[in-house]
Amino acid sequence: MDTRSFKGETLRLASFVSKLQFSDLPGEVVNHIKLCILDTIGCGLFGSALPWGQLMARFVEAQAGVLESSVWGHGVKVPSANAALANGTMVHGFELDDLHKGGIVHPGSTTVTAALAVAEGKRNVSGADLLTAVVAGYELAARVGMSVGVSHLVAGFHPTGTCGTFSAGAAAARVLGVDEMTTANCLGIAGTQGRHKVTVEVRHRNGSLLTETVEHGKGSPRYPLTGDEVRGKFRILAEKARSKNEVEQLVDIIDGLERLADISDLSAILSIGAN
Repeated sequence: MDTRSFKGETLRLASFVSKLQFSDLPGEVVNHIKLCILDTIGCGLFGSALPWGQLMARFVEAQAGVLESSVWGHGVKVPSANAALANGTMVHGFELDDLHKGGIVHPGSTTVTAALAVAEGKRNVSGADLLTAVVAGYELAARVGMSVGVSHLVAGFHPTGTCGTFSAGAAAARVLGVDEMTTANCLGIAGTQGRHKVTVEVRHRNGSLLTETVEHGKGSPRYPLTGDEVRGKFRILAEKARSKNEVEQLVDIIDGLERLADISDLSAILSIGAN
């Protein structure tokens, strides 16, 4: 399958993620993403001492697998996907983590944890590539979140989980340096993982896992964002947020995605509030 199998928003976002370079980032974006990363790690260290953080650390330590990535605050290593799961739980465990108000998402808990876990497991990732990957993930979290809007939250979904799965997959894909097609497949699988009312912690782990699967040749749905009349993420979420004008609402959501996917600049990252 070549990139012509993917169209519209999915391919545009995948192209953005795979082609983004550190030299493309304005100085103010670099400075701000460093602050977001430090803030996320700080939240994670705080969460590591909470009962649910300790429980998750014990859980992932008990699992079998290659010792690749650190569980923050606990001095142990576990498989990368499980490290992302544990650290994401700790970061978001007291909801002190950073927030993009327009997208109603906490991008650090899904993006930074996935990027650092995969980078540590890979071992040869530069600081510049890590920062670039986190910026790419934050951009996707914010823009996908803005596209579904408040109605998504009111319908009972947790945007950090449903939208954060895209940022986790994007950041992991960029850390690994995979091509546009592989990144598009990552986003396709992320779309299938992000349609349900599942806890946000699962999304941290999914970002690491789905990148591993597509590296081994796994394909994905071609239209995870807009899709066809029954399978596109935003069509499904529009149906969940029913109203008298649900048809118009659906059109607005997809039109909003089209506008927000115009990623000629890196504006979303600057509106992230780090504590």
